[in-house]
Amino acid sequence: MSGRKKNRRLIGKSEMPQKYLIGGLNEQFFLLDNLEDDQPVMLLHADYPVRSEKLFCVHIVQGVLEISVGLSTYEIHENQLFFLLPGSVFQTIRVSSDLKFFGYTMSAEMTDKLFMSVGFQLLKTEVISRFYIGHEVGVQKGERLNIYNLIKKDLNGDSYKFKDFILLRGCEILVLKDFADYIEFKNKFDLPEERTNNERILSEFLRLLELHHRTERSIKFYAAQMKLTPKYLSTSVKLASGKTCSQWIEDYVVLEAKLLLKQNVLNVGEISKQLNFPTQSMFGRFFKQATGVTPKKYKDEK
Repeated sequence: MSGRKKNRRLIGKSEMPQKYLIGGLNEQFFLLDNLEDDQPVMLLHADYPVRSEKLFCVHIVQGVLEISVGLSTYEIHENQLFFLLPGSVFQTIRVSSDLKFFGYTMSAEMTDKLFMSVGFQLLKTEVISRFYIGHEVGVQKGERLNIYNLIKKDLNGDSYKFKDFILLRGCEILVLKDFADYIEFKNKFDLPEERTNNERILSEFLRLLELHHRTERSIKFYAAQMKLTPKYLSTSVKLASGKTCSQWIEDYVVLEAKLLLKQNVLNVGEISKQLNFPTQSMFGRFFKQATGVTPKKYKDEK
């Protein structure tokens, strides 16, 4: 679901093959689909994680899309839709050749403004519910596709008075209808009675880990932030997730290292400092032990 080799770290116009970009509104909202394309899908696979700065929603009409989001992998099938919230780290794993889809991207600024207008705030630090898969029934699917096609037709049609304003309202209606189920899911997930104590501890640990993993790799640090003992934190996280705190910390640091290495902005030494390793060689040993390759080799791989 990424795009051109020279710039495919952010979801958006430059990352989608141009044939699937149907049009956009003020560089804030872009439609994308391959509904009228009889050729196999040519979405490029990302061989490394990328971070989205936009909201991303795709309805799967036919076929299968497999992606990893954060540290988990998902398959999205026919009659399902998925949301990637701004700040999500994802990687395309597999795209079936018969994939048919429609969807859109929306800037983080437009996303925040829209949801604040209806009294809902998207938390960029939330990691548990940043990604969502929804199931569509026939009536619902037809309704969303009809709205999408109306926007698509109007977007590429002749200009008229208030066109941008009307298109914006249409885009907002589509997004809010898509996100109604997500908001219900999010609100339910946030209810204390819906989670065990271990799950609540895991959620808070992951929230803190996402905030501090660049600089803090000590279990004692996270336990102190949560006013827990390291042993109690470790036991709760293991019971709730099946992974130890150390495994979570290592996985987050490796994921961040991969992102930084492929951005081609910083050299290996600078990345080592950003991730708070005492020396570049220590970072190199850590990365190779976790991935099997050196940071430089990973950075240079095409």
